[in-house]
Amino acid sequence: MASRFPLSLTLVLFGVIPCAAGPVSVEGIAAEWQRYEAELRQQGFRGTATTEYRRESDAGQSLTTLTTAFACKGDGLRYEILPESKGNPSAGIQAFGMNGRYAFELRNRQPEAKQQSGNWLLHDIVVGTDPEAPLRSLVRDHSSHLFPLLDFNFLPLSQMPLSPQARANTSGQDTTTLAISGVTIRSFANAVFIHEAKLELAGNPYSVLQGGTAKIRMNKTDGVVTVSRQFRLVDGLPVPTKSVTVEDYSSASMKLILRRETTYEVELGGAFEGDEFTLTHYGLPEPPGVEWERPTPTYVWLLLAAGVLGVIAVGCRWLLKRRAKAVPPPVPPTPTA
Repeated sequence: MASRFPLSLTLVLFGVIPCAAGPVSVEGIAAEWQRYEAELRQQGFRGTATTEYRRESDAGQSLTTLTTAFACKGDGLRYEILPESKGNPSAGIQAFGMNGRYAFELRNRQPEAKQQSGNWLLHDIVVGTDPEAPLRSLVRDHSSHLFPLLDFNFLPLSQMPLSPQARANTSGQDTTTLAISGVTIRSFANAVFIHEAKLELAGNPYSVLQGGTAKIRMNKTDGVVTVSRQFRLVDGLPVPTKSVTVEDYSSASMKLILRRETTYEVELGGAFEGDEFTLTHYGLPEPPGVEWERPTPTYVWLLLAAGVLGVIAVGCRWLLKRRAKAVPPPVPPTPTA
């Protein structure tokens, strides 16, 4: 099975079969990927993802379902495995989060409880901004499913280093084909090498991933990975609706097929709580030395506004009284004889 937690990537890109439209700028494609992720993070988004995992091997078949809730805004993100996940031992007991100050992993002591707040326990935390810190890398890479239009089988395209010799070609009016070779994904457990991959990118907008295939080798076993992505446009920004990934491995002694089909319900923008990506959101204390600037509560602004209006009213009343005293009363006309 392909790694879910890539730690380092080394790759070389090469040109594909030339076509009439000619090569396109790979640097431009990379810039579009980064711009797309930046705009997603700037607007913020939240939603749920429900994934069906099907496994077929010589030993038989199995099916598990995993439902996660997630939110992302700026450098903050969080996601939780929901209790309605079926056939998965981690259902309802894990939550991950990351912000500009620290990353954390939580465990739920009562995963079956309907009310989840107050049941979270801190399992691991790393304070600091080091992107290579194991837990921060774990949270970042494990959350790659939040950006499926920039992810090829857990390979984050927006973070991909490009070779100066990289080339890509338009393969149609609205698509671009990008060929990849020599990708090494190293993880805690194994290393996956992608011999060759062809990615189909949406020509407009943002060159997001639409599909592709790859020949890979993992633990001396050869395999083929096929992916497809579906999305809708919300104010011109692609929002994922469905993704399918099939991994087919075979060797002289085994046969294994893994299929992941995910349905997304994503909402762009909206209101985000000030502590949404912190431990406070889960009812836990902040790490020692970490203090956040708290926004002024709404009721304080309302009290200030009421006070200002009161001062204005008193001032206006005082001016009216002063004006009344300054103006002499009218003199009644003298009666004539």
